[in-house]
Amino acid sequence: KSIEILDRIRYRENEVFDVLVDLAKNQENSTRTQALKVLENVSKYNLHILRQIGYGVQIFILERLENWDTNKLDQNKDIVILTCKELLDPSFEGTSMQDYRTMTFHSGALNPTPHLIDIRKRSMEVLKKLNYKTQDLVIRKKILITMQEITQTPHTANYGDDMEQMVVSDTNDLIEYYLSILSSSDNDLVKDIDEQTHWFSRRFGLKKLPRLNELKSTIASKTEYDMFKVFVGYDGRFDDDMDWDKAKNIRQEKIQEFIADITESNLPDWETKISAVIKNYSLSEPGEFQYFNIFLFEFAKQKPKLALSLISKPELEPFLIHLIAGAWGSPLQGKAKNIIIQWTKTGQHLSISARLFDYVESIDEQLLNKIFKKAKSNKDVQALNNVIASIVRNYPQNKNLKTLFIKTIIELTKNNNYWWINNVWYRGETILRYFSEYDFDSILKNLLMLPNIEYHAEE
Repeated sequence: KSIEILDRIRYRENEVFDVLVDLAKNQENSTRTQALKVLENVSKYNLHILRQIGYGVQIFILERLENWDTNKLDQNKDIVILTCKELLDPSFEGTSMQDYRTMTFHSGALNPTPHLIDIRKRSMEVLKKLNYKTQDLVIRKKILITMQEITQTPHTANYGDDMEQMVVSDTNDLIEYYLSILSSSDNDLVKDIDEQTHWFSRRFGLKKLPRLNELKSTIASKTEYDMFKVFVGYDGRFDDDMDWDKAKNIRQEKIQEFIADITESNLPDWETKISAVIKNYSLSEPGEFQYFNIFLFEFAKQKPKLALSLISKPELEPFLIHLIAGAWGSPLQGKAKNIIIQWTKTGQHLSISARLFDYVESIDEQLLNKIFKKAKSNKDVQALNNVIASIVRNYPQNKNLKTLFIKTIIELTKNNNYWWINNVWYRGETILRYFSEYDFDSILKNLLMLPNIEYHAEE
Protein backbone atom coordinates (compact mmCIF):
# COMPACT_ATOMS: atom_id res chain seq x y z
CA LYS A 1 0.00 0.00 0.00
CA SER A 2 2.82 2.38 0.80
CA ILE A 3 4.28 1.77 -2.67
CA GLU A 4 0.90 2.62 -4.23
CA ILE A 5 0.94 5.92 -2.29
CA LEU A 6 4.52 6.60 -3.40
CA ASP A 7 3.43 6.09 -7.01
CA ARG A 8 0.70 8.73 -6.59
CA ILE A 9 3.06 11.34 -5.11
CA ARG A 10 6.11 10.41 -7.18
CA TYR A 11 6.41 13.89 -8.72
CA ARG A 12 5.65 15.86 -5.55
CA GLU A 13 8.28 14.74 -3.05
CA ASN A 14 12.02 14.45 -3.74
CA GLU A 15 12.42 11.78 -1.06
CA VAL A 16 10.17 9.37 -3.02
CA PHE A 17 13.09 8.36 -5.25
CA ASP A 18 15.35 7.47 -2.31
CA VAL A 19 12.61 5.51 -0.52
CA LEU A 20 11.88 3.53 -3.70
CA VAL A 21 15.59 2.76 -4.12
CA ASP A 22 15.60 1.23 -0.63
CA LEU A 23 12.39 -0.71 -1.28
CA ALA A 24 13.80 -2.03 -4.58
CA LYS A 25 16.43 -3.87 -2.51
CA ASN A 26 13.78 -5.66 -0.44
CA GLN A 27 14.18 -9.44 -0.16
CA GLU A 28 10.51 -9.99 -0.94
CA ASN A 29 10.13 -10.34 -4.68
CA SER A 30 6.71 -8.67 -4.99
CA THR A 31 7.86 -5.61 -3.03
CA ARG A 32 11.01 -5.31 -5.13
CA THR A 33 9.09 -5.68 -8.39
CA GLN A 34 6.49 -3.04 -7.39
CA ALA A 35 9.17 -0.57 -6.31
CA LEU A 36 11.07 -1.02 -9.59
CA LYS A 37 7.85 -0.46 -11.53
CA VAL A 38 7.26 2.87 -9.77
CA LEU A 39 10.88 3.89 -10.40
CA GLU A 40 10.25 3.12 -14.06
CA ASN A 41 7.11 5.31 -13.96
CA VAL A 42 9.06 8.16 -12.35
CA SER A 43 11.79 8.01 -15.01
CA LYS A 44 9.46 7.96 -18.03
CA TYR A 45 8.90 11.06 -20.12
CA ASN A 46 5.30 11.86 -19.15
CA LEU A 47 3.50 14.34 -21.40
CA HIS A 48 1.69 16.18 -18.57
CA ILE A 49 4.82 16.54 -16.45
CA LEU A 50 6.82 17.72 -19.48
CA ARG A 51 4.25 20.48 -20.01
CA GLN A 52 4.61 21.64 -16.39
CA ILE A 53 8.33 21.32 -15.58
CA GLY A 54 10.02 20.15 -18.78
CA TYR A 55 12.82 17.65 -18.17
CA GLY A 56 13.05 18.52 -14.46
CA VAL A 57 12.24 14.99 -13.25
CA GLN A 58 14.86 13.36 -15.49
CA ILE A 59 17.52 15.91 -14.48
CA PHE A 60 16.72 15.26 -10.79
CA ILE A 61 17.13 11.47 -11.26
CA LEU A 62 20.39 11.95 -13.14
CA GLU A 63 21.81 14.11 -10.37
CA ARG A 64 20.96 11.37 -7.87
CA LEU A 65 22.71 8.71 -9.98
CA GLU A 66 25.73 10.92 -10.65
CA ASN A 67 26.20 11.44 -6.90
CA TRP A 68 26.52 7.69 -6.33
CA ASP A 69 30.06 6.30 -6.21
CA THR A 70 30.92 3.22 -8.26
CA ASN A 71 30.15 0.86 -5.38
CA LYS A 72 26.66 2.27 -4.90
CA LEU A 73 26.06 2.15 -8.66
CA ASP A 74 27.05 -1.52 -8.60
CA GLN A 75 24.82 -2.24 -5.58
CA ASN A 76 21.87 -0.63 -7.40
CA LYS A 77 22.69 -1.82 -10.92
CA ASP A 78 19.12 -2.92 -11.72
CA ILE A 79 17.85 0.56 -10.84
CA VAL A 80 20.60 2.26 -12.86
CA ILE A 81 19.86 0.17 -15.95
CA LEU A 82 16.08 0.57 -15.60
CA THR A 83 16.12 4.35 -15.15
CA CYS A 84 18.77 5.02 -17.81
CA LYS A 85 16.74 3.02 -20.32
CA GLU A 86 13.86 5.43 -19.79
CA LEU A 87 16.14 8.49 -19.87
CA LEU A 88 17.47 7.38 -23.28
CA ASP A 89 13.98 6.88 -24.74
CA PRO A 90 13.33 9.48 -27.50
CA SER A 91 9.54 9.35 -26.98
CA PHE A 92 6.98 10.58 -24.47
CA GLU A 93 3.74 8.98 -23.31
CA GLY A 94 0.65 10.14 -21.43
CA THR A 95 -3.08 9.72 -20.94
CA SER A 96 -5.98 12.13 -20.59
CA MET A 97 -9.73 11.82 -20.03
CA GLN A 98 -12.12 13.95 -22.05
CA ASP A 99 -14.99 12.68 -19.90
CA TYR A 100 -15.66 9.71 -17.62
CA ARG A 101 -16.22 7.42 -20.63
CA THR A 102 -13.30 8.44 -22.84
CA MET A 103 -9.57 7.95 -22.24
CA THR A 104 -7.01 9.20 -24.78
CA PHE A 105 -3.51 7.75 -25.02
CA HIS A 106 -0.81 10.18 -26.15
CA SER A 107 2.66 9.39 -27.52
CA GLY A 108 5.15 11.12 -29.75
CA ALA A 109 8.70 12.30 -30.29
CA LEU A 110 10.47 14.39 -27.68
CA ASN A 111 11.79 17.83 -28.56
CA PRO A 112 15.60 17.42 -28.95
CA THR A 113 16.55 20.51 -26.97
CA PRO A 114 20.03 21.06 -25.49
CA HIS A 115 18.59 19.80 -22.17
CA LEU A 116 17.53 16.47 -23.74
CA ILE A 117 20.86 16.08 -25.54
CA ASP A 118 22.62 16.67 -22.22
CA ILE A 119 20.40 14.15 -20.37
CA ARG A 120 21.20 11.46 -22.92
CA LYS A 121 24.97 12.07 -22.79
CA ARG A 122 25.02 12.12 -18.99
CA SER A 123 22.94 8.93 -18.85
CA MET A 124 25.51 7.23 -21.08
CA GLU A 125 28.30 8.35 -18.75
CA VAL A 126 26.50 6.77 -15.79
CA LEU A 127 26.16 3.50 -17.73
CA LYS A 128 29.84 3.61 -18.73
CA LYS A 129 30.80 4.12 -15.09
CA LEU A 130 28.76 1.05 -14.09
CA ASN A 131 30.14 -0.98 -16.99
CA TYR A 132 33.69 -0.18 -15.90
CA LYS A 133 32.92 -1.24 -12.32
CA THR A 134 31.06 -4.54 -12.81
CA GLN A 135 32.65 -7.82 -13.86
CA ASP A 136 29.31 -9.59 -14.16
CA LEU A 137 28.87 -10.60 -17.81
CA VAL A 138 25.06 -10.69 -17.59
CA ILE A 139 25.00 -7.12 -16.25
CA ARG A 140 27.49 -5.94 -18.86
CA LYS A 141 25.28 -7.38 -21.59
CA LYS A 142 22.26 -5.60 -20.08
CA ILE A 143 24.25 -2.36 -20.00
CA LEU A 144 25.14 -2.67 -23.70
CA ILE A 145 21.53 -3.39 -24.62
CA THR A 146 20.45 -0.32 -22.63
CA MET A 147 23.10 1.84 -24.31
CA GLN A 148 21.70 0.80 -27.68
CA GLU A 149 18.51 2.70 -26.80
CA ILE A 150 20.41 5.85 -27.74
CA THR A 151 20.51 4.69 -31.39
CA GLN A 152 16.71 4.40 -31.64
CA THR A 153 14.46 7.03 -33.19
CA PRO A 154 10.90 7.52 -31.85
CA HIS A 155 8.47 4.70 -32.61
CA THR A 156 6.20 7.20 -34.38
CA ALA A 157 7.27 8.49 -37.79
CA ASN A 158 6.46 12.10 -36.87
CA TYR A 159 9.82 13.59 -35.97
CA GLY A 160 12.08 16.12 -37.60
CA ASP A 161 15.62 16.29 -38.91
CA ASP A 162 16.83 17.60 -35.55
CA MET A 163 15.79 14.30 -33.89
CA GLU A 164 17.53 12.29 -36.63
CA GLN A 165 20.69 14.39 -36.23
CA MET A 166 20.69 13.90 -32.46
CA VAL A 167 20.35 10.12 -32.79
CA VAL A 168 23.08 9.93 -35.47
CA SER A 169 25.42 11.99 -33.28
CA ASP A 170 24.69 9.74 -30.29
CA THR A 171 25.26 6.63 -32.42
CA ASN A 172 28.66 7.95 -33.47
CA ASP A 173 29.50 8.49 -29.78
CA LEU A 174 28.46 4.91 -29.04
CA ILE A 175 30.69 3.62 -31.84
CA GLU A 176 33.60 5.54 -30.28
CA TYR A 177 32.85 3.85 -26.96
CA TYR A 178 32.65 0.41 -28.58
CA LEU A 179 36.10 0.96 -30.11
CA SER A 180 37.48 1.83 -26.68
CA ILE A 181 36.20 -1.35 -24.96
CA LEU A 182 36.66 -4.00 -27.68
CA SER A 183 40.09 -5.12 -26.55
CA SER A 184 38.87 -5.84 -23.00
CA SER A 185 35.49 -7.39 -23.93
CA ASP A 186 34.54 -11.08 -23.86
CA ASN A 187 33.47 -12.65 -27.14
CA ASP A 188 29.86 -12.62 -25.95
CA LEU A 189 29.96 -8.83 -25.71
CA VAL A 190 31.83 -8.47 -29.00
CA LYS A 191 29.04 -10.52 -30.60
CA ASP A 192 26.42 -8.06 -29.34
CA ILE A 193 28.46 -5.16 -30.71
CA ASP A 194 29.01 -6.98 -34.02
CA GLU A 195 25.28 -7.53 -34.43
CA GLN A 196 24.74 -3.83 -33.80
CA THR A 197 27.21 -2.78 -36.52
CA HIS A 198 25.12 -4.51 -39.17
CA TRP A 199 21.97 -2.82 -37.92
CA PHE A 200 23.80 0.54 -38.00
CA SER A 201 24.70 -0.08 -41.66
CA ARG A 202 21.12 -0.86 -42.58
CA ARG A 203 19.63 2.00 -40.57
CA PHE A 204 22.02 4.92 -41.10
CA GLY A 205 24.51 3.98 -43.82
CA LEU A 206 28.28 4.42 -43.74
CA LYS A 207 28.33 8.11 -44.74
CA LYS A 208 26.67 9.23 -41.52
CA LEU A 209 28.87 6.98 -39.35
CA PRO A 210 32.50 7.69 -40.34
CA ARG A 211 34.10 5.23 -37.88
CA LEU A 212 31.72 2.32 -38.47
CA ASN A 213 34.04 0.62 -40.96
CA GLU A 214 36.89 0.95 -38.48
CA LEU A 215 34.73 -0.75 -35.84
CA LYS A 216 33.86 -3.55 -38.26
CA SER A 217 37.48 -4.12 -39.27
CA THR A 218 38.62 -4.09 -35.63
CA ILE A 219 36.05 -6.78 -34.83
CA ALA A 220 37.10 -8.78 -37.90
CA SER A 221 40.75 -8.68 -36.78
CA LYS A 222 39.93 -10.52 -33.54
CA THR A 223 40.87 -14.07 -34.62
CA GLU A 224 39.39 -15.78 -31.55
CA TYR A 225 36.09 -14.01 -32.11
CA ASP A 226 36.13 -15.00 -35.80
CA MET A 227 35.67 -18.61 -34.70
CA PHE A 228 33.23 -17.74 -31.93
CA LYS A 229 30.80 -16.04 -34.35
CA VAL A 230 30.68 -19.20 -36.48
CA PHE A 231 29.56 -21.27 -33.51
CA VAL A 232 27.39 -18.84 -31.53
CA GLY A 233 24.49 -16.61 -32.57
CA TYR A 234 21.47 -16.66 -34.85
CA ASP A 235 21.57 -16.59 -38.65
CA GLY A 236 21.11 -13.22 -40.31
CA ARG A 237 22.29 -11.04 -37.43
CA PHE A 238 25.83 -10.88 -38.80
CA ASP A 239 24.94 -9.78 -42.32
CA ASP A 240 24.01 -6.25 -43.48
CA ASP A 241 21.37 -7.70 -45.83
CA MET A 242 19.99 -10.16 -43.23
CA ASP A 243 20.50 -12.97 -45.76
CA TRP A 244 19.77 -16.07 -43.68
CA ASP A 245 20.77 -18.58 -46.36
CA LYS A 246 24.06 -16.81 -46.99
CA ALA A 247 24.89 -16.76 -43.27
CA LYS A 248 23.95 -20.44 -42.94
CA ASN A 249 26.11 -21.51 -45.90
CA ILE A 250 29.13 -19.53 -44.68
CA ARG A 251 28.90 -21.08 -41.23
CA GLN A 252 28.49 -24.62 -42.51
CA GLU A 253 31.50 -24.20 -44.81
CA LYS A 254 33.57 -22.89 -41.90
CA ILE A 255 32.52 -25.83 -39.72
CA GLN A 256 33.80 -28.27 -42.35
CA GLU A 257 37.08 -26.33 -42.53
CA PHE A 258 37.45 -26.54 -38.75
CA ILE A 259 36.79 -30.29 -38.68
CA ALA A 260 39.29 -30.88 -41.51
CA ASP A 261 41.90 -28.97 -39.50
CA ILE A 262 41.57 -31.06 -36.31
CA THR A 263 44.25 -33.73 -35.92
CA GLU A 264 45.58 -35.79 -33.07
CA SER A 265 48.59 -33.48 -32.73
CA ASN A 266 46.63 -30.21 -32.54
CA LEU A 267 43.67 -31.59 -30.54
CA PRO A 268 44.90 -29.95 -27.28
CA ASP A 269 44.84 -26.56 -29.06
CA TRP A 270 41.31 -27.26 -30.24
CA GLU A 271 40.25 -28.21 -26.72
CA THR A 272 41.41 -24.75 -25.59
CA LYS A 273 39.50 -23.10 -28.43
CA ILE A 274 36.34 -25.08 -27.64
CA SER A 275 36.57 -24.18 -23.95
CA ALA A 276 36.84 -20.48 -24.88
CA VAL A 277 33.68 -20.73 -27.00
CA ILE A 278 31.51 -22.32 -24.30
CA LYS A 279 32.88 -20.72 -21.13
CA ASN A 280 29.79 -18.48 -20.76
CA TYR A 281 27.26 -21.01 -22.04
CA SER A 282 25.24 -20.98 -18.81
CA LEU A 283 24.64 -17.23 -19.23
CA SER A 284 23.47 -17.49 -22.86
CA GLU A 285 20.41 -18.69 -24.71
CA PRO A 286 20.91 -22.40 -25.60
CA GLY A 287 19.48 -21.74 -29.07
CA GLU A 288 22.45 -19.51 -29.87
CA PHE A 289 24.72 -22.59 -29.85
CA GLN A 290 22.95 -24.33 -32.74
CA TYR A 291 26.03 -24.30 -34.96
CA PHE A 292 28.36 -25.40 -32.17
CA ASN A 293 26.05 -28.41 -31.73
CA ILE A 294 26.29 -29.11 -35.48
CA PHE A 295 30.08 -28.83 -35.28
CA LEU A 296 30.30 -31.38 -32.44
CA PHE A 297 27.93 -33.78 -34.19
CA GLU A 298 29.80 -33.64 -37.51
CA PHE A 299 33.18 -33.79 -35.77
CA ALA A 300 32.15 -36.95 -33.90
CA LYS A 301 30.68 -38.45 -37.07
CA GLN A 302 33.74 -37.74 -39.23
CA LYS A 303 36.51 -38.15 -36.61
CA PRO A 304 34.91 -40.23 -33.84
CA LYS A 305 38.16 -41.36 -32.20
CA LEU A 306 39.25 -37.74 -31.57
CA ALA A 307 35.75 -36.57 -30.60
CA LEU A 308 35.13 -39.37 -28.12
CA SER A 309 38.34 -38.44 -26.31
CA LEU A 310 36.52 -35.25 -25.25
CA ILE A 311 33.58 -37.09 -23.66
CA SER A 312 34.98 -36.82 -20.14
CA LYS A 313 35.49 -33.03 -20.26
CA PRO A 314 33.14 -31.55 -17.59
CA GLU A 315 32.58 -28.31 -19.52
CA LEU A 316 31.18 -30.30 -22.47
CA GLU A 317 28.45 -31.98 -20.42
CA PRO A 318 25.64 -29.78 -21.86
CA PHE A 319 26.75 -30.89 -25.35
CA LEU A 320 27.32 -34.62 -24.81
CA ILE A 321 24.24 -35.62 -26.79
CA HIS A 322 25.76 -34.16 -29.97
CA LEU A 323 29.09 -35.92 -29.49
CA ILE A 324 27.59 -39.32 -28.69
CA ALA A 325 24.98 -39.03 -31.48
CA GLY A 326 27.69 -38.18 -34.04
CA ALA A 327 29.80 -41.13 -32.91
CA TRP A 328 26.70 -43.38 -33.08
CA GLY A 329 26.44 -42.56 -36.80
CA SER A 330 30.15 -43.29 -37.38
CA PRO A 331 32.14 -46.50 -37.91
CA LEU A 332 32.79 -46.44 -34.13
CA GLN A 333 29.13 -46.97 -33.20
CA GLY A 334 30.16 -49.95 -31.07
CA LYS A 335 32.39 -47.75 -28.94
CA ALA A 336 29.61 -45.19 -28.56
CA LYS A 337 27.26 -47.98 -27.49
CA ASN A 338 29.73 -49.22 -24.89
CA ILE A 339 29.94 -45.69 -23.43
CA ILE A 340 26.14 -45.57 -23.06
CA ILE A 341 26.08 -49.06 -21.51
CA GLN A 342 28.65 -47.91 -18.96
CA TRP A 343 26.67 -44.69 -18.27
CA THR A 344 23.54 -46.77 -17.75
CA LYS A 345 25.23 -49.14 -15.29
CA THR A 346 26.48 -46.23 -13.18
CA GLY A 347 23.34 -44.11 -13.60
CA GLN A 348 25.28 -41.31 -15.34
CA HIS A 349 23.82 -39.17 -18.14
CA LEU A 350 20.63 -41.24 -18.28
CA SER A 351 18.61 -38.44 -19.88
CA ILE A 352 21.24 -38.06 -22.63
CA SER A 353 21.30 -41.81 -23.25
CA ALA A 354 17.50 -41.93 -23.42
CA ARG A 355 17.37 -39.00 -25.84
CA LEU A 356 19.95 -40.48 -28.23
CA PHE A 357 17.45 -42.54 -30.20
CA ASP A 358 15.21 -39.53 -30.73
CA TYR A 359 18.25 -37.65 -32.07
CA VAL A 360 19.57 -40.37 -34.46
CA GLU A 361 16.09 -41.61 -35.47
CA SER A 362 16.97 -45.27 -35.01
CA ILE A 363 16.67 -47.44 -31.94
CA ASP A 364 18.38 -50.22 -30.01
CA GLU A 365 15.41 -51.71 -28.16
CA GLN A 366 17.48 -53.81 -25.76
CA LEU A 367 19.62 -50.82 -24.75
CA LEU A 368 16.59 -48.52 -24.38
CA ASN A 369 14.97 -51.08 -22.05
CA LYS A 370 18.09 -51.06 -19.87
CA ILE A 371 18.03 -47.26 -19.77
CA PHE A 372 14.35 -47.35 -18.78
CA LYS A 373 14.99 -49.78 -15.91
CA LYS A 374 17.80 -47.63 -14.53
CA ALA A 375 15.74 -44.44 -14.89
CA LYS A 376 12.84 -46.19 -13.12
CA SER A 377 15.15 -47.30 -10.31
CA ASN A 378 16.63 -43.79 -9.95
CA LYS A 379 13.24 -42.04 -10.34
CA ASP A 380 14.87 -39.98 -13.10
CA VAL A 381 11.82 -38.28 -14.65
CA GLN A 382 13.85 -36.39 -17.25
CA ALA A 383 15.29 -39.66 -18.55
CA LEU A 384 11.81 -41.25 -18.52
CA ASN A 385 10.43 -38.36 -20.56
CA ASN A 386 13.28 -38.79 -23.04
CA VAL A 387 12.48 -42.50 -23.30
CA ILE A 388 9.00 -41.41 -24.43
CA ALA A 389 10.53 -39.07 -27.03
CA SER A 390 12.77 -41.83 -28.44
CA ILE A 391 9.87 -44.28 -28.66
CA VAL A 392 7.57 -41.83 -30.40
CA ARG A 393 10.28 -40.83 -32.89
CA ASN A 394 10.80 -44.46 -33.95
CA TYR A 395 7.19 -45.69 -33.97
CA PRO A 396 5.56 -47.46 -35.86
CA GLN A 397 8.80 -48.82 -37.40
CA ASN A 398 9.38 -50.53 -34.03
CA LYS A 399 5.92 -51.63 -32.89
CA ASN A 400 7.29 -53.64 -29.98
CA LEU A 401 7.91 -50.33 -28.20
CA LYS A 402 4.25 -49.78 -27.29
CA THR A 403 4.59 -51.88 -24.13
CA LEU A 404 7.64 -49.88 -23.02
CA PHE A 405 5.76 -46.63 -23.75
CA ILE A 406 2.91 -47.61 -21.41
CA LYS A 407 5.31 -48.80 -18.70
CA THR A 408 7.12 -45.46 -18.90
CA ILE A 409 3.86 -43.52 -18.60
CA ILE A 410 2.96 -45.55 -15.50
CA GLU A 411 6.33 -44.68 -13.93
CA LEU A 412 5.86 -41.00 -14.70
CA THR A 413 2.44 -41.12 -13.06
CA LYS A 414 4.00 -42.65 -9.94
CA ASN A 415 6.40 -39.69 -9.91
CA ASN A 416 3.58 -37.12 -10.43
CA ASN A 417 5.00 -36.08 -13.78
CA TYR A 418 3.11 -35.39 -17.01
CA TRP A 419 5.75 -33.49 -19.00
CA TRP A 420 5.86 -36.29 -21.61
CA ILE A 421 3.00 -34.63 -23.52
CA ASN A 422 5.52 -31.99 -24.70
CA ASN A 423 7.44 -34.77 -26.47
CA VAL A 424 4.34 -36.10 -28.23
CA TRP A 425 1.70 -33.49 -29.08
CA TYR A 426 3.44 -31.95 -32.14
CA ARG A 427 4.50 -35.13 -33.92
CA GLY A 428 1.37 -35.74 -35.99
CA GLU A 429 0.98 -39.50 -36.57
CA THR A 430 1.93 -40.63 -33.06
CA ILE A 431 1.96 -43.91 -31.18
CA LEU A 432 -1.37 -42.99 -29.55
CA ARG A 433 -3.18 -43.72 -32.82
CA TYR A 434 -2.29 -47.39 -32.34
CA PHE A 435 -3.73 -47.66 -28.81
CA SER A 436 -6.64 -49.80 -27.77
CA GLU A 437 -9.28 -48.66 -25.31
CA TYR A 438 -7.44 -50.58 -22.58
CA ASP A 439 -4.11 -48.93 -23.47
CA PHE A 440 -5.61 -45.49 -22.93
CA ASP A 441 -6.34 -46.17 -19.24
CA SER A 442 -2.71 -45.47 -18.29
CA ILE A 443 -2.66 -42.28 -20.39
CA LEU A 444 -5.87 -40.90 -18.90
CA LYS A 445 -4.73 -41.72 -15.37
CA ASN A 446 -1.60 -39.65 -16.00
CA LEU A 447 -3.52 -36.75 -17.56
CA LEU A 448 -5.83 -36.57 -14.55
CA MET A 449 -2.92 -34.93 -12.70
CA LEU A 450 -2.97 -31.91 -15.01
CA PRO A 451 -4.14 -28.72 -13.24
CA ASN A 452 -5.41 -27.38 -16.60
CA ILE A 453 -6.16 -28.93 -19.96
CA GLU A 454 -4.36 -26.58 -22.33
CA TYR A 455 -3.49 -26.84 -26.02
CA HIS A 456 -0.69 -29.43 -25.81
CA ALA A 457 -2.59 -31.79 -23.54
CA GLU A 458 -5.72 -31.41 -25.66
CA GLU A 459 -3.82 -32.38 -28.78
